Amino acid sequence: MDWLWLIIGGVASAGTLWAATRAALGTGRADWLAAGRALGLQTVVARGHTWLLDGEVDGWQARAERLSLDEGHRTRVIVRPGSGGRLSAEIAFAAEPSALQRLAVAPDLAVGDPAFDDAVRVSPNAHTLTVALLDAATRKRLRTLTALGVRVEGGEIILRGPAPATLAADLEARLRAMVQLAKGLDLSELGVEARLARNARRDPLPAVRALNLSLLLAHHADHPLTAPTARSALTDDDAAVRLQAALHLGADGHPTLGRLVNDGAAPAALRVQALQRLAASAGGEWVDALLINHAGADSPAALRAEVAHHAARRRLAPALLSLCHQPAGLPAEPLARATAALGAVGPDAEPTLLALVTHPEPTVQRAAIDVLGHVGGAPSAGLLRRVVGGRGPAALKDAAEAALARLAERLPTTPGGLSLVAAEAGALSAVPVAATPQAAGALAALREGSQGQRAQRDPPGGSRAADPAPPTPEG
Repeated sequence: MDWLWLIIGGVASAGTLWAATRAALGTGRADWLAAGRALGLQTVVARGHTWLLDGEVDGWQARAERLSLDEGHRTRVIVRPGSGGRLSAEIAFAAEPSALQRLAVAPDLAVGDPAFDDAVRVSPNAHTLTVALLDAATRKRLRTLTALGVRVEGGEIILRGPAPATLAADLEARLRAMVQLAKGLDLSELGVEARLARNARRDPLPAVRALNLSLLLAHHADHPLTAPTARSALTDDDAAVRLQAALHLGADGHPTLGRLVNDGAAPAALRVQALQRLAASAGGEWVDALLINHAGADSPAALRAEVAHHAARRRLAPALLSLCHQPAGLPAEPLARATAALGAVGPDAEPTLLALVTHPEPTVQRAAIDVLGHVGGAPSAGLLRRVVGGRGPAALKDAAEAALARLAERLPTTPGGLSLVAAEAGALSAVPVAATPQAAGALAALREGSQGQRAQRDPPGGSRAADPAPPTPEG
């Protein structure tokens, strides 16, 4: 008889389970119906426990479905355009997947709001439209609703999955929030250009303002709202936004670009961009003044490098002297370019050039040596001879030889036809005037003769102090 009791127990358990299931199916029915009445939705019963709420809320079609046990006993809430409103089928939003899942999916669109970008996955389709739709209020609603399982796709806003009892108490609030989200994404009242302009002016986050402004300028430059929005952005708190606007406005943006170059709080990269545009498109002494003001060592190295480029091209003596007199932190390439341009300064550049001959960068040394041959005087000859006799690279020695030849051609001559080149130690060397291509060889011969004469005047053990050691490229 044990088997009989087992059958009786099984039937009783099944009955209990069925009763519990029926009770679960009816759980929240009153709250569900109350939400439908509050929202003005009709209740439709399809069969058994499959029924729905259907109608319009503020012009948007709203549908809340409660599925039967056979259909998984779940819920689905859908908001789509009704008598009013329009949602684009190209936009899509959902909760971000886990960090591991993100490795298997393509990167999504970032809009410049870190909290939103970390929480909401944004389809990269329709880039400009998507950014235009995501004002601060819409981003906040999407963060809240996607965390609850809401998705935006195919021109609909959909919530799938909550159990009926779970959803019943919150159905009215969630459905109203989904309708508000639909209104925020509605394209029927405000176009893309107007939304971009509004976000560029009003969004609380500078990165979002900058992105909206850049898209407005890039894709809708001729729209009536674009120029006023750009002029308004000239006074934005963020330097990147001001830079974008100033670059777009041409000459009208030059004063703002000048202020950006002078703004020590702005990132150096932005200041460089502002200076690049000014130097390329604006003339006048005020641009030269900017170059001179920011040639000093107190300016960022990136900005000084840009100054060096334009000062060399403009042959702007004060800026060049300032750059080369305080070369610390300046990259070798722009410093070498500025050094090469010091020839425009003339003899006044000689002290600075003499110092640069011992710069650790060979390209700077070479530039200084070359220019000394054109603008140097007697003090340069001694240092150049020390380079020739030093331990530096052969290329620097050759450059110093050529510079000495140019010096010999330029310097005044004695009544006997010799050029007076003062040695660094104060002695005078007689150098033949080198007016021929054989100047370098003549100078080499003269050096050997001078060294022999010096050896005769100062025999070993003599009282004359030795000449200081020649500089090397390392020194």
